[in-house]
Amino acid sequence: MKNPSAFFFQKHLLDYIYKKMLPQDEKVLEEFLNQHQAYAETMDRFLKHCIQKRFKRPQLIQAIENNIDFYQKEFPLFFYNAFASLTSPAPLHSLADFLNDFWQHLQQWFQPHPPLGFNSHLMSNAQLMILSPTPEMTVENDLTFELLLPIAQSLKLQIFDTQQPTPIYQQQIPPHTKNFDIDTNTTVFHPGIFYWILGNMDVGQQQGSFILHPSFRP
Repeated sequence: MKNPSAFFFQKHLLDYIYKKMLPQDEKVLEEFLNQHQAYAETMDRFLKHCIQKRFKRPQLIQAIENNIDFYQKEFPLFFYNAFASLTSPAPLHSLADFLNDFWQHLQQWFQPHPPLGFNSHLMSNAQLMILSPTPEMTVENDLTFELLLPIAQSLKLQIFDTQQPTPIYQQQIPPHTKNFDIDTNTTVFHPGIFYWILGNMDVGQQQGSFILHPSFRP
């Protein structure tokens, strides 16, 4: 993660911690925290962390840059990789705009909405049996696929979110693969519900869903 001050929300977060926030933005953030308990609790823990470490602002920025894994694990609602990326590209006019936009995204991402034809695509075959992921399994980092038996042919994996009609992620799985992992800690993925389809025309397809970073659920 680059300097957290480069990200829209993280800059405001640091301004809030060090009392450099504009009064109107401070009011907006505190109203958001009052409405959303998980974020308020995260803010309390983050403030205590900064006080205990006696970080000045440059020291905190350096600590986040040097140990981002720690901050993503301890304070995921503020420092999760995809969340940080989401906050930078959009030309937002205010903190209120950002928080409203972000909350709307979360509501959409966690609203069940399988891709068109998802159920009709299922063509079960005894050759292709999936042990993991289990239905609606929660995932924090890697998504692990485990097959009962390796397949002698290549398989196609497609992953959909709740918003896009086309896959957000595709991968060709080599023949004779029994286990493989998908790294979800990238900007391709975000918190929410996802649907997957795995298979080919010969052995049929299996499908399922998983929930990524359920702590973000509205």
